[in-house]
Amino acid sequence: MRFIIFDIMKRIFPVIIFLFCHSLVATAITQQGIVRSISRPEHSGETLSGAIIRVRGSHNAVESQPDGSFSLLLQNRQNGDALVFSSVILSGFEPAEKEFLGRQFACSDKVPMEIILVNTAQLQREKEAIAAKARENIEIYYEQQLARLDKALAEGALRNEEYQKQLDALEQKYERFEPLLQAMSDQYARTDISRLDSLSQAINAAIEAGNPDEAERLIKQKGDLDERERLLRQEEQQLRQAQAMLDQAAANTRARRQELGDDYYRLYSIAITRLAFDSAAYYLCRRAELDTTNVDWQLQAGKFIRDVTNDSDKAAEYLTRAMRQAEVQYTHYSGQTATAYNEVGVICRLKGDFTKAKELYEQSLQIREKIKGKETPEVAESLNNIAELMRAEKDYAGALKLHQRALKIRTAAFTEQSKEVAESKNNIGGIYYSQGKYKQALPYFEQAATTFEQVGAAPRRLATAINNLGGTYYQLGDRQKAAQCFDKAYELYKTALGENHPLTRNAKANKDYILGEQ
Repeated sequence: MRFIIFDIMKRIFPVIIFLFCHSLVATAITQQGIVRSISRPEHSGETLSGAIIRVRGSHNAVESQPDGSFSLLLQNRQNGDALVFSSVILSGFEPAEKEFLGRQFACSDKVPMEIILVNTAQLQREKEAIAAKARENIEIYYEQQLARLDKALAEGALRNEEYQKQLDALEQKYERFEPLLQAMSDQYARTDISRLDSLSQAINAAIEAGNPDEAERLIKQKGDLDERERLLRQEEQQLRQAQAMLDQAAANTRARRQELGDDYYRLYSIAITRLAFDSAAYYLCRRAELDTTNVDWQLQAGKFIRDVTNDSDKAAEYLTRAMRQAEVQYTHYSGQTATAYNEVGVICRLKGDFTKAKELYEQSLQIREKIKGKETPEVAESLNNIAELMRAEKDYAGALKLHQRALKIRTAAFTEQSKEVAESKNNIGGIYYSQGKYKQALPYFEQAATTFEQVGAAPRRLATAINNLGGTYYQLGDRQKAAQCFDKAYELYKTALGENHPLTRNAKANKDYILGEQ
């Protein structure tokens, strides 16, 4: 009899746009800037007053004025020197770019700096709305593909074996869609549309409204992708030949590169809503190769190839490149560097090099503790990664200690009834279960399952928590409760994954086994 223990291991993949400016030399400069809210289709950006702004290396803070403006007097700085913001605090808001804090900017007393914030509550509402639209489309696509397979089977065009193979492939794609959707909806909800032209705004609007066909049609209006990239490369060659026109041409090229990169990401977004993961990987890789110095583009391509298309060797190329670029472009103690270490660590773990993986995970943890603090959700996620290595090596005591610390952090950072806290409790229950300590595992699985149900967790996640609970009841000799849990898990799996999915069949087998014993 097989019970599935669900291990949660989360990672952060921030978004970044890297910017350098060059100007005249000075011994001290004043950096001007403005703080405003993000511009979205339903609301324009507005200047924000009262934001408290701190720069790394300075103990003084400035506050944005009623018109959103601020001035930073930067001693012993020259134009072009690195400027890193350590905090931007305004109640109810956060930076629109995830890794704004800790990223290097270039000082300039000529070019004002813009700090864009997003209302946290509004961000969550928009993410949920974008995700809901995409889910509607994928459900329609899923039903169409399922009907096609059923028709082919009924007409004899497919044998049962081939039918099952194609059905399993469809289910696997469906399972991978949700985490990809969450990252995609977050990126679009954080996009400041004021930097986009009208056509790009229309493309984004179509994607956010769940209309990928219209988005693809609009992208095609911009011209052939190969031709656009050819023109971009041609401009890059001209830059090398025409130093006198470098500044203006470079700005134009950066804009074209960003626009093309945006379109590759849009086409990637369309591809994942169609479960065309090979096409999605193709567009992310093209974007990554478009600018090999863009850390975020390397991270996104490497993560997708590793987690979705399961090509660890190719993923390692992009993620290692991201790590090297992060070390060059950012200070060691930056969010991007921590993320890159973590992601290369995952590759090492997958390849069985646990020693190197642990070394990278611990470096990532050290950076996060220094720049974020020791009691933050990011640190909790790093602890989970290290604990996963310990669990794989059967160091249950060490893994349990880290999971308990992660639980303490998450309990303080989130509400007690949150999916993050439930995930940590489920992990702790899994450690106890692996040790055969079923009585100690039981309350953690019970609390995790209850919380997942209360917060409306995805059916598959809830099903797995309930399946874990059923396995624990069985080991404790309570056949009746175990059967009830397996039956509920079976129904949830069937709703989420279909009758023929391995997890669905496993839950049913667990239930049937117990009923056969009675």
